[in-house]
Amino acid sequence: MPLTVCLTPAGRRLRLFHFLFEMLQDPSMAHCLSWVPAAAGVFCFSSRNKDQVAALWGERKGNKRPMTYQKMSRALRNYARSGHIFKVKKKLTYQFSRDTLTSLQKVHTFVTSGLDYCDSLLSRRHADPKCCSKSSDET
Repeated sequence: MPLTVCLTPAGRRLRLFHFLFEMLQDPSMAHCLSWVPAAAGVFCFSSRNKDQVAALWGERKGNKRPMTYQKMSRALRNYARSGHIFKVKKKLTYQFSRDTLTSLQKVHTFVTSGLDYCDSLLSRRHADPKCCSKSSDET
């Protein structure tokens, strides 16, 4: 299920590692970014489509100039200092820290379960014939 919901707490700016996790959860983005062993939090960029991920990140941030993979990878290296994401010795491969991965998974579960709940409410509402029909008062 593609995620279009921002996984950041209200009032906070979107962080690159949130964005990458969202993309990793979206099967339609597997040609750009994929889990290597998902359980360990390791992921890699496709060498052909890494610039597409960077461009999407730039758009999401609202950049006026296009983002390149080179610029985005600088941010990924900076995350190593903060402990959110680490570079793995393999080309174009990174790993979420255990704490970061756990936190992202919790938020993802919360958001998707909330979306499932909303979908079930909407489907029940539209299954009710009275829901969408006009009453005799409205005509």
